[in-house]
Amino acid sequence: MSLNPIDKTILEYLRKHPNSKPREIADSLGFSIVAVRSSLYRLRERGYVARTSRGYIAKSSQDRRIVSEYSEERISKEAQENLLKDLTNLRNDVNEIIDRVSEIERTLQDFGETITKLEKQYSELRVLIRNLQSLYELSHRRIPSDPFISKLSSEKILSLSEARKYASEGLGGLDKYIESGVALIIGRFVVSKEFYDNVVSMLPMEADKLNELGAKEKILIETLINEGYAYIDPSHVIRLLE
Repeated sequence: MSLNPIDKTILEYLRKHPNSKPREIADSLGFSIVAVRSSLYRLRERGYVARTSRGYIAKSSQDRRIVSEYSEERISKEAQENLLKDLTNLRNDVNEIIDRVSEIERTLQDFGETITKLEKQYSELRVLIRNLQSLYELSHRRIPSDPFISKLSSEKILSLSEARKYASEGLGGLDKYIESGVALIIGRFVVSKEFYDNVVSMLPMEADKLNELGAKEKILIETLINEGYAYIDPSHVIRLLE
């Protein structure tokens, strides 16, 4: 019985590269590992290759002739047919096992990627919970007429000196509002966190559209650029620094 093209190619490769392993053969010839293992099984059963402690080797013509003569003398036609049937069933079982192993490997890889994503989301969720707790505590501490909150809510952006003035009339210090997440210090300005989030959500933005924004939005974006939190790339697009 003649060899199929894949078996011929792998047999020729082993003649030139003895003691090669299935993975090496698959990578070199561009075949799947399943196809290589199936081919090696066929070649081995037909006496063309042998397995060594270091890999697979191609047998010589004399070796194959001895095996063939021995088989013809010892095995009847009926026994050969039964053996071929058993080997076919075994090959199918082996191929099925190989496919299952490959599927398990893919599943494990996907599982590992999912775990990594969940760990990242868990870390982000912890940060969000801490911020919400701070906002909750602040909302229960401050009085409705908090001068800093009222001023920042209406103005969105204050100078540092102005912010300190109103903060001293409220909780007693600007740092307390910064720590609670209500406000941010950007350069020489204090910005409402809500206003900041709305503005940075506009980025990336083409630089020539900056003048279309409101005065306070424009001030914040220019301050972000000046303070190194954002930049204008070569294509004249304003981007937030990651």
